[in-house]
Amino acid sequence: MFKKFSARLSDVIGLLEDVTFSAIDTHLSKALLAEESEVITLTHQQLATKLGSAREVISRHLKRFEAYGWVSLNRGTVTLLDVEALRKVADKHGFPSKAGQNVTLSQ
Repeated sequence: MFKKFSARLSDVIGLLEDVTFSAIDTHLSKALLAEESEVITLTHQQLATKLGSAREVISRHLKRFEAYGWVSLNRGTVTLLDVEALRKVADKHGFPSKAGQNVTLSQ
């Protein structure tokens, strides 16, 4: 009985992690694409503020994007290297964007 409960709890925790972290990836990808520029001049803190997240979380995800070869990070800039990969992540969970278009961020 405890074995089954443990397995189900582990499955639920895994699903929760997927939804939580994937949502950040999705929102971050949409935010980067919404800038409509190959070189984005925003700090990690500015991106975090726009997304309602913490700088550390955004930095961690950007570093992962960089390891995948999707972006290049420099002080105060993010360069998009693989826009198609970012689009796939942005569309991954089918979160609707405003009026079916790219999510735009307020300045």
